[in-house]
Amino acid sequence: MLSVLSRKSILPFTTLFLLVFVASSADAIIAKLQESETKDNNFSANVGDIINMDIYINTMGNQLAGVFIFLSFDDKYFELIDAKPAKKGIQPVEDGPFVNWQIMEEDTHADPGNSIPKFQIDYAEATFRQQNTKAGDGVIGTIHLRAIKPVASTEIVFDNSKFHNRVTECTRLSGNGQFQSVKFTQLTTAIISIKGGPQIIKEISDVTLLLGQTDASVDLDDYVDDANTPDSDISWKAEGDVNIIVSIGQASHVVTFRAPSDWTGSETITLTASDPEGSSTSAEVGVHVKSAPKIEKLPDVSFLVGETSYPVRLNNFVSDMDNPDLKDIKWTYSGQTNV
Repeated sequence: MLSVLSRKSILPFTTLFLLVFVASSADAIIAKLQESETKDNNFSANVGDIINMDIYINTMGNQLAGVFIFLSFDDKYFELIDAKPAKKGIQPVEDGPFVNWQIMEEDTHADPGNSIPKFQIDYAEATFRQQNTKAGDGVIGTIHLRAIKPVASTEIVFDNSKFHNRVTECTRLSGNGQFQSVKFTQLTTAIISIKGGPQIIKEISDVTLLLGQTDASVDLDDYVDDANTPDSDISWKAEGDVNIIVSIGQASHVVTFRAPSDWTGSETITLTASDPEGSSTSAEVGVHVKSAPKIEKLPDVSFLVGETSYPVRLNNFVSDMDNPDLKDIKWTYSGQTNV
């Protein structure tokens, strides 16, 4: 059948080049995602690491004239690094040494828009000259990613969806001189574990106590996440407690705050979670100890029917440890029947 060599109208020429494509299945053409240095496709990294991911192909003796690569990954865990910052816009792929063909497409927005819920990279290289076809194996390009969030396992995959117009394939030169559009017989994705230790996932609200009061409402397991370690293997410690007594159940991970009976004020408690490998993270919680006003016995008041009693200055009969000036003290009354 007749088909345009480039996909999705990406030929940058006024004249439209037409080549004969014969649908075929290759004997064997391999594409693999692999870490640049180790050549592994299943490996681990740490949060903050730069991951250099090669797009490797092996033609297995076939003469190739073009490659159309469609990749996707979850950008909650990776941040794409511009491979060619000197150029306008984001260039996702650093050119590899294996071929030196014309770049037909290189972008990250998946023309046209589709419903694949992942970050997408489109990359295509091709030649129109039979003498420029290439056999052998090597790297056609490299993408650079920064690991940004821990996860037990996530993948970078070759897309192969005809419905979404994202079929990773190649063009080869057949024995009779025709260009054939063929799928890769083997596509090897990359599987990556990102280690980063425990992460605090939400803020711990301040705790307010009265003198002598205890609070045990904070379950620390609700505030931490570690993609590689279960909550039961996380250990916790508290620091910054001088007057307030803080204890943590190492099995339950419930933290208990106990206020002293003779001190008011605030302390910032630092709670640190550590995994068995020694990675740690910390959260701060403000703990405030307040004193309720204490009322002394009020004097009895006597007066004749129809008269008004003498005034009683109520603030003379109250004390408040954390508000000795009695600023903003408010009084209410109840129980009156005839007075």
